[in-house]
Amino acid sequence: MKEEARLNTSWADDSHKVTLSDVDDYLSDKTIEINVQELLAQIPKLNLELHRIDKANLAFPIIVARSRGQHCYVLDGNHRLAAAAKEEHESISTRILDLDAADIPEYWKELFGC
Repeated sequence: MKEEARLNTSWADDSHKVTLSDVDDYLSDKTIEINVQELLAQIPKLNLELHRIDKANLAFPIIVARSRGQHCYVLDGNHRLAAAAKEEHESISTRILDLDAADIPEYWKELFGC
């Protein structure tokens, strides 16, 4: 997927719209390494396109929503996570969208809530 199209990915309700670009701007560049199998055990299983898994670039971190200390789902990078699992990587570089952060907009908590 091209970067511009990826950043236009969005979530919306009747009153608000948040793009991946908005999330990307909010998050710092700080990444952490998360165990691939532990993350997969916490998030919903998705049916992903195999050709996109095979083309996934693990050089870019994924973005994971977290609330109350639990990882809820991958906002960006589902195919990268699947590729990391397929290639038997122990961990993956991750940026966390912490829904419990004091400065996160309230409507983000509603849109992304776990």
